[in-house]
Amino acid sequence: MRKFFAMMALAIIAACAQVGVVAPQSLDEGLAYAQGQVSALEQSAAVAVSSGQLKPAVAQQALALGDQATAAISAARAAEAGGDTSTAQGKLAIATSILNQLAAMLAAQGVHK
Repeated sequence: MRKFFAMMALAIIAACAQVGVVAPQSLDEGLAYAQGQVSALEQSAAVAVSSGQLKPAVAQQALALGDQATAAISAARAAEAGGDTSTAQGKLAIATSILNQLAAMLAAQGVHK
């Protein structure tokens, strides 16, 4: 299981490097970055609904994914506060996966953050 999370982290870092994004260096930075992504994606969805680019039903799905990512981030913060870094990293990986799904869903609808 740890190998999976390590490989996931390496893949994320490699992807960030390819697009010129500086990868978070610590767990706290990763959690803050993920929370920022939730906010940015939810805001993009809201603007897209207002402009008629995104149907409200799809926006509801986007918000639900944002809520799931936020819950995973909160669980990661709680695990980190309890000293369980491994679980915190796993929860962050889950949040990142959900955010990737959310970004892909919005991109498929022509919405970009």
